[in-house]
Amino acid sequence: MDTSAKMDRIVEMIHNSQWGQAKEALEKLRRKKISGADLIRFASLCRRANLPSLGLSVLRPVVRPSSRKTLAATPQHLTEYAACLIRVGACREAEALFTQFDLELVPESYFYKALLHVKEWEYEQAISLLSQHIDRMRKDPYVVAISQLNLAMCLLFEERNFEARNVLVEVLNSPQMAHHRIISGNCHRLFGNLEFQSGDSKQALVSFQKALEIFGNPEDIDAFLARKWVAITNHALKVRGSSASVRAISQEAVQRMHWESLRDIDYQIALLEQDEDKLIHLHFGTPFVSFKRRIERRFPDLVIPQVLRWSPGNRAMVDGEEFDLRTSSFRPGQTSHRLLSVLMSDFYRPFHTLDLFQGVFPGEVYASGHSEQRVYQALARLRRELKTQESSIKVSSGRENQFRLGVEAPVEFVIHRDDRTVSYALDHRTQVLRRTFGANVFMVTDVMKCLGLARRTANDVLKEAVQSGVLLKLGSGAHTHYRISETIVRPASETIRNAG
Repeated sequence: MDTSAKMDRIVEMIHNSQWGQAKEALEKLRRKKISGADLIRFASLCRRANLPSLGLSVLRPVVRPSSRKTLAATPQHLTEYAACLIRVGACREAEALFTQFDLELVPESYFYKALLHVKEWEYEQAISLLSQHIDRMRKDPYVVAISQLNLAMCLLFEERNFEARNVLVEVLNSPQMAHHRIISGNCHRLFGNLEFQSGDSKQALVSFQKALEIFGNPEDIDAFLARKWVAITNHALKVRGSSASVRAISQEAVQRMHWESLRDIDYQIALLEQDEDKLIHLHFGTPFVSFKRRIERRFPDLVIPQVLRWSPGNRAMVDGEEFDLRTSSFRPGQTSHRLLSVLMSDFYRPFHTLDLFQGVFPGEVYASGHSEQRVYQALARLRRELKTQESSIKVSSGRENQFRLGVEAPVEFVIHRDDRTVSYALDHRTQVLRRTFGANVFMVTDVMKCLGLARRTANDVLKEAVQSGVLLKLGSGAHTHYRISETIVRPASETIRNAG
């Protein structure tokens, strides 16, 4: 059986949810020489079978060749490499790759770039990209339906309910998709979200239950998402025992490591209970600007304090330790300071090694093995420094190389609203702007095109960069221009990697 036929067989395994067999077949096929023509397809199958690191390893020699080799990567190679990066969590490097070619050359790139924004809760940007993807993929009903479901989800987040309903009706009325279990089930789940958001909790519950019937297997991730909303809706309807159901589904989210569901459950319950303390906790404990803006939009009168005191694990403070990164012995700019800043930026999810790599070494290119090793070295250094200081703070590790802050005794972290701990994604974007514009001046429209952002988000990025001293603002009104500040201290590693 030739390579193409073997990959056809792997496609069948994936379609039949035979994940173990698919992974085994891909690992076995990797031991053989994969020709240039099959590289992209092989990497795509690795990503779909949840082996994105394997996909990156086969594409890396093409996308990131040694200095002795000429660049042979096509837009198709770059797109699949970026898609694999997004899957492993290296979203910033993927975002930079999408600026290296015209997305029009690879229609699928619109979808993958949209997923990048979804991961960051940036649904406004994702809406535009998904719409463009749908327009370009009309000949493939299944691909279009997947994009439409994602589009409907984004529209619901932005509270554009009428548009979301029209999209869902179109999907459900599609003759090709009417009997597709995953498509149909998710359609009913999203209809439930629409009805819940519109205030019709009883009808929402009907839609969520319908989705569960279609999904069948309650252990599937799609069924879990439907069960999550059943628990939230029952809580809204004040059904007896619903609080216990919400706690149970939150625990399941932790077991599944579905951290954004955990965040969303807290958000939905805070909305239902008008719990301002929980909303403030969410605002400080979430690094995503779009999520913060959502809270501010729904609760314009909510007073967000400048400082929050946070204890991991909700351990009570009784003569415990107080830790303020601003006044600590960790010097700004050093690796341990940057590492702590990232670890303090999210109260909900632990950080994968790739998340830490992006936050601690912004602008640097991911290299499988080497990048992880640098993170492990940084973690070891931080742990030694904490031990030397006899601090109760520890960095705990969990499943699948995920790390988070922990404490051996009560510790109260002082979190500042304006800290970089809530906006560390700014680093990467200003790195892209520096590489693109250098010493030249630029306008907000240039930033929109360069970073693929909506005007409102681009203005937020520019405002934050000016406030932090990264950018200089020149002029005002329609004549406002920006320039990279010459006072920025560049890490040595960045200077070397960006040379030439």
